[in-house]
Amino acid sequence: MSIQHYTVNQHPIPKLLTWINSGEIAIPEIHNKPDIPYRYQIVSILLVNSWELLLKAFLIKYHSKINEETIYDEIFTETYTDVVTYCKSHIAVWKQNSTFHSFMKLLKKDKKIHKIRYLDPNNTRSSTKDFYSKNIYANLEGKYLEIGSGDNEK
Repeated sequence: MSIQHYTVNQHPIPKLLTWINSGEIAIPEIHNKPDIPYRYQIVSILLVNSWELLLKAFLIKYHSKINEETIYDEIFTETYTDVVTYCKSHIAVWKQNSTFHSFMKLLKKDKKIHKIRYLDPNNTRSSTKDFYSKNIYANLEGKYLEIGSGDNEK
């Protein structure tokens, strides 16, 4: 499941907890009334719903605490080689020249597109590798459309 496409209910946590508490009250009431048809099925549905609401509250509260591995595995998946390969096959006027390198330098400043991964995350002096989100492709295509045919440098 991709993080950038996943959203949780936009209800505040107190509202979700209120719904959970309502379920906690309703579940034993329904379970203890023998004349209600399908009471076990109803109780099961309410229990599952309460757990789902609890999970949503947890995700809302801790959503910003995504670990580094998840970021690289699901968002920043593209390497420099991937970007070059894509440009060769998808951008007719593309050349690996100063125009391309200036675009890459500009795009590296965008934290939504570029992230540096350290071999040792606790040591900023350790070896690094650049990773990009797939959004870099649309950005590069747009930049080449803006300039037309690019420069003539080889």
